Amino acid sequence: MVEVLIEVHVLEAKVKKLYLSRDSSKVVYNHYEKMLFDDLGISQEQYTESLAFYVDQIDQMQGIYDQVVDSLLDRQKSGNVNSGNIN
Repeated sequence: MVEVLIEVHVLEAKVKKLYLSRDSSKVVYNHYEKMLFDDLGISQEQYTESLAFYVDQIDQMQGIYDQVVDSLLDRQKSGNVNSGNIN
């Protein structure tokens, strides 16, 4: 789940940097999210179910997000924030 959330947040940031209208951003995001999930070998349903599970397990979710934030900060420091192929 940590790696999935890292990549989802990177994708969200990339789409935001495109400065598209809300509707266009949603279309672009959904397209790349599907590609991301395919690359990670998960479905939208699995992602949604996992999020729903961890929302009810707040301590576990906090631990996951601690790892997500640490990893994103490490990527930022090393200049390796971008992954995937959107822009």
